[in-house]
Amino acid sequence: MAIVRSTPSGWLQETGGVTRATPFGWVQEEAAGGSAPSTTTRYNSFVELMADGTIDMDNDTFKVCLVTSSYTPLLTHSQLSDVSANRVSGTTDVALTGVTWAQTSGTAKFDAADTDSVFASTGTPKYAVIYSDTSTNDNLVGYVTLPDSTTITGGDTLRLVWDSAGIFTLA
Repeated sequence: MAIVRSTPSGWLQETGGVTRATPFGWVQEEAAGGSAPSTTTRYNSFVELMADGTIDMDNDTFKVCLVTSSYTPLLTHSQLSDVSANRVSGTTDVALTGVTWAQTSGTAKFDAADTDSVFASTGTPKYAVIYSDTSTNDNLVGYVTLPDSTTITGGDTLRLVWDSAGIFTLA
């Protein structure tokens, strides 16, 4: 997964702490010394909730919630209420679009179109938490750790560019 950012004054690229204007549309923000993380960590309850039909990978609406570094990820968290006190101020959870859940040779892949979140105020998201907005308790699926340098000001758009191999796979 990569992080892409636009600002009201134009596009910026941040790589290794260096910021520069770019003449092209989308740019990528990378963590110092390497690329942005691409691993989605799944919460413990996810597989069970998927297996018993509580989370329906084909039909549920999935959303992304941006939370701050005040959140301590615990794999035992299972509901959005476990993370919601740490939401980044001024953000609205964004529905994933173009969601696919497909199996090839015994490996299932969960994927979606890249996701934009517009900030109403300044914030520093540390995690992007994916959850099922359809399940009764807004059950958690997984989270991605964002680069430490991800700081957004009012009016910025944060784009989560999901890994080309999918948000996650199950084999």
